Amino acid sequence: MADKTFTAAKAFIQNSSGKILLLKESTEYDEGANAGKWDVPGGRIKLGQSFTQSLKGEVKEEAGLKAEVLRPFFADDWRPEVGGERWHIHGTYFIAEAEKSEVELSEDHIKYKWINPGNFMDYELIGGLKEAFEKFLEERKNFRAAGKAVIVNSKGKILVIKRAGDETHLENLWDVPGGRIREPDAPNSISNGNADGRFDYEEKPQEGLKREVREEAGIEAEIVGPVTSWTFMRDNGEQVFGTMFLCDPKILEVSLGDEHTDFQWVEKEQLDKLEMHDELREGLKRAHQEWKEARELPKLVRDRIPEVIEENGEKAKIREVEGLELDRFLREKVVEEAEEFAEDGEREELADLLEVIDAYIENEGLSRERLEELREEKSRERGGFEEGFVLEDVE
Repeated sequence: MADKTFTAAKAFIQNSSGKILLLKESTEYDEGANAGKWDVPGGRIKLGQSFTQSLKGEVKEEAGLKAEVLRPFFADDWRPEVGGERWHIHGTYFIAEAEKSEVELSEDHIKYKWINPGNFMDYELIGGLKEAFEKFLEERKNFRAAGKAVIVNSKGKILVIKRAGDETHLENLWDVPGGRIREPDAPNSISNGNADGRFDYEEKPQEGLKREVREEAGIEAEIVGPVTSWTFMRDNGEQVFGTMFLCDPKILEVSLGDEHTDFQWVEKEQLDKLEMHDELREGLKRAHQEWKEARELPKLVRDRIPEVIEENGEKAKIREVEGLELDRFLREKVVEEAEEFAEDGEREELADLLEVIDAYIENEGLSRERLEELREEKSRERGGFEEGFVLEDVE
């Protein structure tokens, strides 16, 4: 008969490459019975806490990580002898994910390592952990859903972000925002599956992709539509099925998360010069072509653009407009150039806007003197914009 009985929770924490975190137990661990052996983070369930709450606290304490606990996948029990007492521990293993791979060990452990789960036999594990890894690998045979965002700005440039080099999948390569679709949060019970044993995802691909774009690039984007799909096998045996979506950015100011170190907006022709996965490069080219074909035409262009198109080996179909029809196209062009200037505030875009305004003035037969009179009249009535007042609310 056991002297003490406990309930415990253990975490198989995955980083972005699907590797699992192992911790090596210290001889200084007071309640440890496996000095020098490898374990996964976790511990006894604290009074008044759920499995998830307690496990998050243990992961933070033992590894300094903020973990997202997804769902349980295995239950077992073990009977160690600690300090002369016989313990009986009932444990549940959970799949979890970490926002970063940099671990801060507590005094209870002396070393950590992110491992390919398929290589678990290379490590001296604590009792029972071998069976947990076998069960985990069975779980990994399932598909993982993922999404990638092709974000193209109004100038036709594609946003690419560079992956960090801290043991992530395809480290230091150029990529685009996106990632795996979240699985359901783990409840306090052992199973949250359907009657047939399947687990539902908690978000649709489009919703998951928008979230990933916000987390990785700080951008709000609207999804235009799917472009292509792909599937590949990770080193850990996990098969990922993904969809690439063409996206329209609403805000272009990029703010990178911890998983990426750099970003740039590139022309389609620059993709061949970047170090990235070949399938991703081809998908980006295909997405850019769809973006190009989806642009609103006909549109007013500068007088030499047809000549430039011909020089690039393409054929431009044009027609000349005048009068009221030219007036309509010019007003649309004013909006287009104003939006491009609002995106990045570059002086060249402001110059383009002035060029269109000059063309509109000439087409309408207006005079700059009369426009200046109207500007001064409105400035006297309501003021200008020199003070920089921003109206936030009216009570």
